[in-house]
Amino acid sequence: MYLFLTLVIALCTAQCQGSDLYTVYAHSIVDTPKQIKRFTDAIITPDHQTTSVTFLDTQKETGYGINRLISEITTYTKKPINRSKMHMAGAQDIQELHKTIESIPQNNNIILFGCSRGAATVINELGQNNPANIIAIILDASPANMSETIHPALAKLGIHTSYDKTIFSTLFPKHEKETITPLESIKKIKDKNLPILLIHSQDDSKVPYSHSLRLYKTFLENGFKHVYLATISQGRHAFLLQDPQIKDIYLQAVHSFYKIHNLPFNEKYAQNDITLYQPRIDDIEKKIKEFEEVLQKEYQTSLYRNIIILGLTLAACFLIYSAKKSNK
Repeated sequence: MYLFLTLVIALCTAQCQGSDLYTVYAHSIVDTPKQIKRFTDAIITPDHQTTSVTFLDTQKETGYGINRLISEITTYTKKPINRSKMHMAGAQDIQELHKTIESIPQNNNIILFGCSRGAATVINELGQNNPANIIAIILDASPANMSETIHPALAKLGIHTSYDKTIFSTLFPKHEKETITPLESIKKIKDKNLPILLIHSQDDSKVPYSHSLRLYKTFLENGFKHVYLATISQGRHAFLLQDPQIKDIYLQAVHSFYKIHNLPFNEKYAQNDITLYQPRIDDIEKKIKEFEEVLQKEYQTSLYRNIIILGLTLAACFLIYSAKKSNK
């Protein structure tokens, strides 16, 4: 009888102390927590709950001026832009994500799933606060450094990438120039056994694919033991699961990651072998170098084009001036 009562008490105690599993989703800019709907098949399984952080840039601008006009128009189109609250994975965004994590009872386990700015915020949150109940993270198109996301655009305009911080802070005035970057945050994350899955499209036009390459390399160099990179050959930023040709590839990566780390998964997509998502670091370094070479070449070509245009413009102005002067 005593043994029976002991077993009953132990079972009841285990049930009372049992933990639930949550996925906390962190959305990108120019979007809202409703973005989670695009990732339903990757996030939701019958065995866990989901919630989403709400970043402040989803709020309508209350002041006056051009920011208010932009906010009104973009809120109406359900793609909110509030430049006065776009912290771009900085301190305020980290705080909002941390508040969401803290709203979940501490005995529950959490998967953090971030897209773009949300993914960068996930890394920064882990580096700054190291919450103990995070058991895995998934980073879709994560920036390694927010201001460096505009490097391809600068190169196409013939502007040197050393101006990235100044230009980025002009575009997003609430982003602090000297804020910590995801690359720097990685060094401050304590749990080296944390499972990490990076997903990125090679032709992403918003956040270059090279950012995930650099993050993957930095995680490995800092002693993380379970890091994976799923490279998607093509696809639109933040909309990979909406492409029928890509959806199954994306879900295979996610649910194989879940399965190998004993998380709820969809058997339809899960594979037992995920070495496909563990590229060698020397191959990664080669791809990073190739990207940098292409970027430098594009910058030089654009700069040369700009010099020619400027020269032709000045020559045309001189000819017009000379013609007017000779007619007097």
